[in-house]
Amino acid sequence: MEIKSLPEINWQNVRPPYDWWDFFQDADRHAFRFQVTGFDMLNAWWLSEAATLAYSNPDLVRNTFARAGLPVVRLFDGKSTQCFVASNEDFIIVAFRGTETSLRSERPDLLDAVYDLLTDIRILRVPCEGGGSVHEGFQQGLDEVWGDRDQDGERTTGLKSYLDELSTRKTRPVWITGHSLGAALATLAAHRYGAAQVLYSFGSPLVGDAEFRNRFRATHFRVVNNTDIVTRVPPEALGYRHVGDMISIDGTGRVTGSPVRQETGMDTLHANAADIRISLESARRGVPVGIPGSLLDHVPLFYSTHIWNNHVRST
Repeated sequence: MEIKSLPEINWQNVRPPYDWWDFFQDADRHAFRFQVTGFDMLNAWWLSEAATLAYSNPDLVRNTFARAGLPVVRLFDGKSTQCFVASNEDFIIVAFRGTETSLRSERPDLLDAVYDLLTDIRILRVPCEGGGSVHEGFQQGLDEVWGDRDQDGERTTGLKSYLDELSTRKTRPVWITGHSLGAALATLAAHRYGAAQVLYSFGSPLVGDAEFRNRFRATHFRVVNNTDIVTRVPPEALGYRHVGDMISIDGTGRVTGSPVRQETGMDTLHANAADIRISLESARRGVPVGIPGSLLDHVPLFYSTHIWNNHVRST
């Protein structure tokens, strides 16, 4: 096994999908440990790859999961949310694609979604099943794919019913994952479903309030890459709290049990948002400018590469 170099990310390729990436490379020699419930570096790599793959077109997602040993893939497609369920005889992976919950533009992308999170003043919370309150937009996004619904005169099976159906055929652990806004949707899905084996989220924003955090029961490993700005919004000053066990990737790429120290004040967040917008606008005008570190740390390929390298070092 070899240590991987971080991919070369610039303004031209920072946006997903990353169809040029070799997903699940050598997965045949590094099988998913579907019975493990504690934090596992190999499983974290598998699920970070799945969360990144979810940004791709459905055909590529199906073919890639099949090559990785998950031949049955179903897409749940809402107005602003997409979710893939991939399964085999042993386990099920639910991977949320998150950027489509940004509806500012006709073709929302990672950068628009990040900027929305940093600048949206309509960060309202609504009551959540089981108690507490959660981000209204996140809950609406999950609602689009969660329940059965009538569409064009036909009854369409929702995500919850499909997972129940798979479990009825054969008892298999359900693993849930997502990156960015997809991580927020994955968090809500794990909370609602209640029977997930483990949730791994990558670069997740805050989802709900303190009561939601206290009532959250799913095993959740929340992976944060260094200064990833999305993991700091919506701010705690507005009543939001993170859930799950934080797994930190430090500035050297090492996974550590120590939380990453981040500035979370409103002034800092507004300044970071302004830096990102100025850099993006400069890049669109053809002015050479680097990607701010707090945004670069949010790139999902950086998550999967760092985690893979930590897996290699630990074996």
